[in-house]
Amino acid sequence: MDQLTRWQQAQAAAQGQLQTAQAAQTAYVAQQAAANQLLAPLLSAWPPGVQLGPLWNRIQTANLSRISVGQAPSAAGGIYLFCQVLNGDVALNVGGCRTELIASLPQYLQTEGQMRRYTWKTLFPSALYKPDSPWQVFTQWHHDGGTGTPPIQLEIHGSTARLRVMGDLPDEWVPWSAPLMLDHEYAFDLTLAASQDPAKGGIALSVDGQVICAMTAHRTMLDTHLTLKQGIYRHPAILSPMTVGHREMDVQFLA
Repeated sequence: MDQLTRWQQAQAAAQGQLQTAQAAQTAYVAQQAAANQLLAPLLSAWPPGVQLGPLWNRIQTANLSRISVGQAPSAAGGIYLFCQVLNGDVALNVGGCRTELIASLPQYLQTEGQMRRYTWKTLFPSALYKPDSPWQVFTQWHHDGGTGTPPIQLEIHGSTARLRVMGDLPDEWVPWSAPLMLDHEYAFDLTLAASQDPAKGGIALSVDGQVICAMTAHRTMLDTHLTLKQGIYRHPAILSPMTVGHREMDVQFLA
């Protein structure tokens, strides 16, 4: 086989790969457009007087009825944004058994070298939430990729609440783990230094005013940025209904 023939074959193979990639991209765009059409009626039915922004600009849920605003059915009090998942829920446009709010506007995406402080309150009402296994994530900072364990997540596993950093990776770190308390309003205060460099990234965490860890160096990013998501996202094997309440998420830009 002469050099020209080998070059022509290589060109033909490259053209075939390009056509395959273009077809996959076209199919993906069509799929997303169809999903957006399904999601649009839910977004337009957002309850009057309840602001989705400025922090939260997207919703991932099977049905907007899974999101409500009201008083806690317990002694904790306060007005919460309640996020619910039911057996069989699959979020439109993304998949997974979840009802989550997303802060994906450019100013809220946390990138390499940025430091931010996040404070908020979370409630697990006993009348609406029964702890289960394997896992339920209630606040996360997701990487740019669409799949895989997020680099930072607060989750419930069985009857334990915990913060996992770089979960399922060799450098996994669990700075906080404690028995879950139902009908207790958790006050979280988390400072996050975003970096793929373990010497530059880090986390400081306080829960209910108690310092769990001062700023501790650790890798906190997998790729280009971190996206804040809050609500409930759980393993599909869990069958019982679950509702989690969140309120007063505040983001401070430190660096």
